[in-house]
Amino acid sequence: MTASTAVHSNAFNFMSYLTGGVDPRTGQYTVAINFPSVTVNNTAGPDVSLGLGFNPLNTQDVGWGLGWSLPRSEYDPKRSIVSLGSGETFKVTSIDADGLCNMEEQKLLSFKLYDDGGEHYRIVHKSGNVEELQVMGGAAARMALPTQLYAVSGRRVALFYEDPAFPLMLTRIEDELENTVFSVKRNTNTNIEVLLQPFAGEQGTPLAKFELTLGTGGVVDALILPTDECASWRFTYHKDTETGLMFITQVYTPVGGNESVTYDWTGHQLPAGALPSTLPRVSKHISTPGFGQAAIETEYSYSAKNFLGAGDGAISWDNSGVDNLYQAAPDYLYETSQASLVDGKAVRVIKRTFNCFHLLTNELTTQGRNHQEVITEYYIDPD
Repeated sequence: MTASTAVHSNAFNFMSYLTGGVDPRTGQYTVAINFPSVTVNNTAGPDVSLGLGFNPLNTQDVGWGLGWSLPRSEYDPKRSIVSLGSGETFKVTSIDADGLCNMEEQKLLSFKLYDDGGEHYRIVHKSGNVEELQVMGGAAARMALPTQLYAVSGRRVALFYEDPAFPLMLTRIEDELENTVFSVKRNTNTNIEVLLQPFAGEQGTPLAKFELTLGTGGVVDALILPTDECASWRFTYHKDTETGLMFITQVYTPVGGNESVTYDWTGHQLPAGALPSTLPRVSKHISTPGFGQAAIETEYSYSAKNFLGAGDGAISWDNSGVDNLYQAAPDYLYETSQASLVDGKAVRVIKRTFNCFHLLTNELTTQGRNHQEVITEYYIDPD
C-alpha cells in the first residue's frame, strides 16, 4: 500500500526510487520483484502485470507482510491521497463540479482521477486504460481500491478482496469469461500462496505457484519461486528504534548472489515539528554477484540539506500529504554523493545536486583525473 507511508515527498515519484535498489536522491533501499504477466480474455487483454514491492516507509501490513505490497492504484478519501500502481503519489487539492480531482503537485497529466460519488472513483490513464475504484475496508482504514480494470478496447477484468482479516488485500482476479487468472491465500502468519492461472495447468493445477514465508513481526523472510530447486529471495531486516520502521540489511538472490546494506541510523534531519525528527539512510551498499565475481562496493553521503527540507528555517513539518519541500525558497538545493570503491578507495565519485522540485540540476562524475559534468537548467513559471 503506497498511500500509508511514514513521510511524504515527491522524491518518491522518480524511477530511481520505484525500480528498487538504493535511490541516490533519498538514500532509501527498496525492492521490486515482478511476477510474469497474466494473460486474460483469451489474450484480448487488458494486460495484467503484477509484482511485489518493499518500501521501508510503508507502515502497514495489508496482507503481504510488513512493508510489502502489491503495487496498485488506490485512493485514501480521508487524507485525499491518490497512488498509482507505478508508485506515483499525489495529494488531491480540489475537486471540480464534474468530479475531476485536481493535484497541484501533478506536473505531467499522465492520468485523471474522478470522484463519481457514492464512494466510487475512476482513474483514466493516458494510455486509455480505465480503473474503477470503490471504497472498502474497516472504519479505521477506509480505502478506495480497483474493482474493475478496462483496456482501451473495452475488455475488462474484475478484482476481488475476500480475506476478512485483510480486507484491503487483493485475493483474486477474474476475466470476462469468469476464469480466475490470479489468486492469493494468506495462511495466518506463516505463509502466503500466490497462484498464477490457478486452474490452467495439468489436471487443474496452477501454472505457477509462488510462496512468501513470514517471520517474526509479519515480515517476509523469503519469496520462493516455482522451480524444482525452490530457488528463493531471502531477506534480513533491522528495526530502527527511533522511527519504528523496518529496513532491509541483507538480500540473498535466487542465483546465489547477495546484497549487504549498511545504514546511517541518525540519518536525514526532518524539518521542525516532525516526529520522529530523523529518517535513516543508506551509507554503504555491497553487491556480491557470486560465481567468483568481485563484489561491487558503493558508499553514499549527503549534504545537511535534503529532500525532506532540512536546513531551511522557513519550513515547518506538514503531515497532510503535501511535499514539505515546496515550502522552501526557490534557490534551495541539496546534494548526494555516490562513490564506487576498490580495495576501500574511491575510484569513481558521482556528485548530484537537486533543486526544490527534486529535479537533477547538476551531475559531476570524477574518475582519476577525468571529470564529466552535466548541468540542467529549468524554467520555473512564477505563477
